Amino acid sequence: MSYRALFDPKAHEGRSRPGAVRYLYDHDPGLVLAINVALASRRPLLLRGDPGSGKSSLAADVAFCMDRRYEEEIITSRTQAQDLQWRFDAVRRLADAQARAARGIEPAPDDLYVEPGVLWRAFAPEDARRYGSRGRSAEEPKQAATERGVVVLLDEIDKADPDVPNDLLVVIDARWFRVSEIDHPVRASKDLELLLVITTNGERELPAAFLRRCIVYDLATPAYEPSKPDESPLKRIAQRHVPAVKAALIDMILKEHHGLSEKATGARLRPPSTAELLDAVRACEELGITDIDDERWAAIANAAMWKHAPRRKAGS
Repeated sequence: MSYRALFDPKAHEGRSRPGAVRYLYDHDPGLVLAINVALASRRPLLLRGDPGSGKSSLAADVAFCMDRRYEEEIITSRTQAQDLQWRFDAVRRLADAQARAARGIEPAPDDLYVEPGVLWRAFAPEDARRYGSRGRSAEEPKQAATERGVVVLLDEIDKADPDVPNDLLVVIDARWFRVSEIDHPVRASKDLELLLVITTNGERELPAAFLRRCIVYDLATPAYEPSKPDESPLKRIAQRHVPAVKAALIDMILKEHHGLSEKATGARLRPPSTAELLDAVRACEELGITDIDDERWAAIANAAMWKHAPRRKAGS
């Protein structure tokens, strides 16, 4: 199938990201098409996948390839939908008002206590810079006034309260909201090219209404074929992240990772992730481990790739 790609990572293969490792797209052929569908439909891209599978690192690389601004927010159990738009520090406002009143000074304007959230910064960056700590910081870098594109990552949305995804629906669709404390509208320009990437580990089922408004893609776990190690996406990922480690050592670690994965699957335990594989490779590089027969390797493998507690013996 051929199509006119709005996003093509192959056109940027030779470029390097300062301070970051480029994402490897070709281990999952459907991923690039999913990104293009999200761009063409102007819908959020919801990435589902196992923890440590590389979901969170995708958005920043897409922004790099497309020369777009990048914003991110890591969702926690305390995150509310409004936090992604703005926060209002009512406690600090009250303390300041009391202190000013004691000195006979008028209260400070409410806009001093407004902190723009990730969606405000994405929709209207110039407007967001006038508020909160970013607006007061002389060191905040200025963006080009003519920029049109932004990639936003909302990472691990399943960690949030169940109401958060639905509470974001109108804001995401309309691309505007009103900051109630200062009666201030925040609106994205009509020509803003926005790609919203949302990740989930599948720890909580997301609302049907939210799913209907997303382009949903299940990110494949990079495969490893013991009989063809050089063709393994896992090996290329490891070499890209830790290029100083010799290929032979990576092959040994990959075989150990594969064995642990099969052991975990057989025991109905969580298999080690790609991120944990990279932890083991980096540890070997930093600690000077050159062979997994090294007496320290078992401890490294257990600490980095096998997180399951050993079974206690009866009576212990």
